[in-house]
Amino acid sequence: MNAPGFSGQLADIDIRLLKVFVGVVEAGGFTPAEAQLGIARSTISTHIANLEARLGLTLCRRGRGGFALSQEGQLVYREALTLIDALNAFGERVSGVGNRLTGNLNLAVIDGIMTLPQVKVSEALSRFRALAPDVHIKLSVLSSQDMERRLLDGSLHVAILGLHRKKAGLAYREIAREIQYVYCGRGHPLFEKKQISSSDLTAHDYVGLSHEDLPHATERPYQTRPAASAGNLEGVLLLLQTGRFLGRLPTQFADGLVENGTLRPLRPDLTRYEQSFAVATPVSVQVPAVLAAFLDCFERENAGRD
Repeated sequence: MNAPGFSGQLADIDIRLLKVFVGVVEAGGFTPAEAQLGIARSTISTHIANLEARLGLTLCRRGRGGFALSQEGQLVYREALTLIDALNAFGERVSGVGNRLTGNLNLAVIDGIMTLPQVKVSEALSRFRALAPDVHIKLSVLSSQDMERRLLDGSLHVAILGLHRKKAGLAYREIAREIQYVYCGRGHPLFEKKQISSSDLTAHDYVGLSHEDLPHATERPYQTRPAASAGNLEGVLLLLQTGRFLGRLPTQFADGLVENGTLRPLRPDLTRYEQSFAVATPVSVQVPAVLAAFLDCFERENAGRD
């Protein structure tokens, strides 16, 4: 990465600034990166300005028009990912020489994973932590599409995601399934209606999960496009409780709300949808020691082994 004002020699400060830059790009801007990076927006802005000065490049546009990468910024982002992945891989390989595991474990899970009691993520992380106390665990909650993208670009080691269409370059192992139905909230025209027809399911507005439903909406039995979207299950529930939308939820998430009269399932015979979940990892000839250790802990907890 040679540029005016940049000698080509990377210092520690350059690596730190590049990591901040990658965090900003993946968060989609300076403001959303505050929570992800744990750094104030003003400090992030200073870091990016310093990086641009050190590289002699304009990396992004920020302001009223929103955040967008320049052409040079896109190149720097791709190269930074390659660099960070190489540094992490070096740390993991070196850590395997000794008896203690060190480095990072970058894990992501799908929203609502805690509603699947058969998927023992916390227990696996507890076992892993006892085995590898020097490893830094970074846990993210992302959409399945984002997880697959980050697995392929090397910024994630392992993901627990909703299984839709398998991506080349990734290995999947199915670990659980859940049943989902379409629901409406109290106050919706269908909530008190005794006979629900198939046409009722397409005659009303629908709320879906932002990243999961939009690409797959026409695969559902009711074949309708979402009129609203939410980023997680709690968001879908909030919109259902307005009495203005239909929406799909996992049964284990919705059952208690059905019992207390908050939600009503609509035509389970027509709207039943079975969602599979899987552990996904990049296809690799040599699995990093940290990842291999976590996968073993996960397998032992979810298989009930000591």
